[in-house]
Amino acid sequence: MSAGADFSRKNRITRERPNQIAKSKVRKDETTVLAKGLNYAIAPKKVPKEDIICEVEAAVRGMPALKAEEIRQEVARVLKSAKPPKSNLPIGEKKALRSIKEKSEIVVLPADKGNATVVMDRKEYDDKMMNLLDPATYRKIKRDPTDKIVRKMKELIKSTGIPAEQQKCLFVQAPVPPRIYGLPKIHKPDVPLRPIVSAINSPTYQLAKHLAKILSPFTGNTESYVTDSTHFVESVKGVKLDAGDMLVSFDVESLFTRVPVKDAVEGLRRKLIPEGLPGYVPDLVEYCLSSTYFSWKGEFYEQFEGAAMGSPLSPVIANFYMELFEEDALKKSQWKPKLWLRSVDDTFVI
Repeated sequence: MSAGADFSRKNRITRERPNQIAKSKVRKDETTVLAKGLNYAIAPKKVPKEDIICEVEAAVRGMPALKAEEIRQEVARVLKSAKPPKSNLPIGEKKALRSIKEKSEIVVLPADKGNATVVMDRKEYDDKMMNLLDPATYRKIKRDPTDKIVRKMKELIKSTGIPAEQQKCLFVQAPVPPRIYGLPKIHKPDVPLRPIVSAINSPTYQLAKHLAKILSPFTGNTESYVTDSTHFVESVKGVKLDAGDMLVSFDVESLFTRVPVKDAVEGLRRKLIPEGLPGYVPDLVEYCLSSTYFSWKGEFYEQFEGAAMGSPLSPVIANFYMELFEEDALKKSQWKPKLWLRSVDDTFVI
């Protein structure tokens, strides 16, 4: 990918409450550079050789020794003559980027939906984040639980019978606490924040990815499940509406944090183990989902309800639970809908 390949001409700058953000004095040159988008690839000043070597080593791990060495030799040959690309930012925009970093009174974020860059007042952002830490879902804890979680996870994994070589891939080297941040919902009144927990390099991250991969083939197989908008169009193409029909659409508010973990895990045991799911999976899933924590401004919080926003496992478990819930609800319903289509928690009904 060439430098700047992620540039989006459709990107726009959104300022929350312009009358408040005006005090931050975001200059025209700063707005111009932000308008390139937060995915704009700035040309590096030097080739990141150490990073490339580390990534290559991770990629060739497990390959036949001869093939791995061949790849190393080729990468080394290329890196010897590698030169950094030409700068793709004018000097004025480089200075503007530095000045933006120095503005502690603002925060720059991607919008929750749409290709927009949002500039928010730092204090208002912090206040909204604190409002998200609902005591009904999160509670503050006294210390960083990372080491404790790692020890317990190792005990569980060793008791599963997973081959030793495969076990190594389930542990994160030098794990760090997940961190929470918010994405502005600029399409909604008062611009609320969507909480996201960045779980990359957290203790259970690799395990969650592994479990998500195992569970994925078992979900999305119901007649009602819609994969994307094209599939939706195909599903409704031949449907005819009668005079008394009603169109209804709804979704689940804060789906991930509403998923009842124990019910979902029990559903895995009851429904999927007979279909071939390894018997150790539900226990590991339950541990991943019940050891959800994150840091915010140096404080640690644990989530005691639902699945974490940001975990690779959460979308799969949420979808699986929605299938259980949907199946039970439709079975018990006195009046059956003419059409019922669902994509995770977004539902279209006639």
